[in-house]
Amino acid sequence: MVNKRLSVLKNRSDFLYILKKGQRVRPSDWVILNYIVRDDEKMRCGWTLPRQVGSAVVRNRLKRWTRVFLRAKVKSGEVLPVDINFVFRKTEGDFYKKLSYEQFSEVLSKGWQHLEKRIKNPTSVGRQHVQGRRGSSPRGSLPV
Repeated sequence: MVNKRLSVLKNRSDFLYILKKGQRVRPSDWVILNYIVRDDEKMRCGWTLPRQVGSAVVRNRLKRWTRVFLRAKVKSGEVLPVDINFVFRKTEGDFYKKLSYEQFSEVLSKGWQHLEKRIKNPTSVGRQHVQGRRGSSPRGSLPV
């Protein structure tokens, strides 16, 4: 029997590790995807939904929509080996109440595409992080 449930991040230490060591994708100004690539082929997900996002009904709807989105990706075979945290940010008014699933899934699809590009070819997308770049040469040695 195959387990159809999504693996979920539960420990605070997992969320903090992703925040500290992971990378970010911002498909919209109201959601951030924090992720870190895993060694195995498993995908785990978590959510950060502050109370300012809305009532418990709204927050549960966003989590449910995210699970539906991820299950569709798993069913189509688009599983990425990542731990991913969906961070929903505070917005003005009742934005999340008026948000439709079509708008929601469009933004998450955009973020998922960026995530796939970064994982499959990490050097070609986004800023390259070079250690020692800042402050590595003394001011006197820079050409004027």
